[in-house]
Amino acid sequence: MKTKVLKYKFDGNTIVAPYMELEPYAENVFISLARKNEYGNESEDCFHVICKIGDVHFSCGQYSRRILDKEGHREEASAYCKNWIENTLKDVENGKIIPLLSVHVFNALGLDSTPLVQARETYAKRQEEKRLEREKKEEQEKTAQSVRLRRTESQTETAKTVKKSSAGRIALYAIGLVALWLALRSIGKRLL
Repeated sequence: MKTKVLKYKFDGNTIVAPYMELEPYAENVFISLARKNEYGNESEDCFHVICKIGDVHFSCGQYSRRILDKEGHREEASAYCKNWIENTLKDVENGKIIPLLSVHVFNALGLDSTPLVQARETYAKRQEEKRLEREKKEEQEKTAQSVRLRRTESQTETAKTVKKSSAGRIALYAIGLVALWLALRSIGKRLL
């Protein structure tokens, strides 16, 4: 049967509602071929898993035929769809990320999507705060590293200056000794 299905576009950010050919999979769960395996391995063909709540059909992800054929997956998919609204509201309460598709499904079902939108905004705000905190920490680390580098450069310059001064003092001391020796020698020659 061909049915309108809410799903993400290939860009992963846009919600579209194309008509898709659906095959029954479990209670209120359908599958629709997303792409055939390029090597002809049918167990690796990829399918959209479609939940049906009321009159609304929406994609819950893509899985290979191999995964879909595993024991217990039909019951698991059916339970997922049956509890989808409740689980989505729990995710809102727990501060988890709420996909845009969930907001569209709530709207299509005639449910109040305000809590979902607010949860998305709160989550985005938290992520932005984390990003700013991370950038601030990185900037502080760069500043600290720059200070350490300047301190090291300053210490190196000081060491060079001290080395130069020490070498200069030693040279002056040596010149002074030579001058004293020459003076003493000259005095010694006069005395003799």
